[in-house]
Amino acid sequence: MPEFVRFSVCNSALGYTLFCLFGGANSLKKLLLTLLIIFTILTFAGAIYVLKNHGTVNAGYAVVPCVIAVAISTLITAKYKKK
Repeated sequence: MPEFVRFSVCNSALGYTLFCLFGGANSLKKLLLTLLIIFTILTFAGAIYVLKNHGTVNAGYAVVPCVIAVAISTLITAKYKKK
């Protein structure tokens, strides 16, 4: 790895952690799959929150993460579709 990349990535603990987790081959695919899992969990958590409050809170707590998860899923499918 070039020295300037190593210096800029290692300046923060978060940057170093992300580089260690997602660095190397297929790093974008790993990142997108991780984000998809996180937003799917947030979707279910938002749905449970809305149902627990008998629908009196905004449904956006469940819908917004769901839309982001669908967008990420579409991006993964489009980018890594086997031809």
